[in-house]
Amino acid sequence: MTSSFNLIKIDSSPSMSDSLLSTSSCEEHTGYDTSKLRNKKKRSIDSSFPSLKYPDFPVKTQCTSCSKLVTTQIHHKNGKFVYILAMGLFSLTVVLFWVPFVVDSCKDVTHSCPNCGNHLGTRHRL
Repeated sequence: MTSSFNLIKIDSSPSMSDSLLSTSSCEEHTGYDTSKLRNKKKRSIDSSFPSLKYPDFPVKTQCTSCSKLVTTQIHHKNGKFVYILAMGLFSLTVVLFWVPFVVDSCKDVTHSCPNCGNHLGTRHRL
């Protein structure tokens, strides 16, 4: 599975809809005041697609820092799920509260690039 990251710039420049709003015929026929629409700021939005949800295992992806196709390195870290499960097990059985701290399937998984060490994403359990 190969995924690529593309940067898409969306620019809201004057278009046909703005010229339609600038005519007074809209106000005459509908009675709607379009001055509020004309005074809105123009802005550009930078979005990165797709927002990738990383799995529990290493995946092949393109690094956003070094732009190489790599298989990610994964590291398991304690997250919210580990602590909530530990509190639940402590309230039910005082002896087994430590199990979520040892089992990797309860922990959050962070993906990083093996070449440059850039953090690519995190899979959160909660």
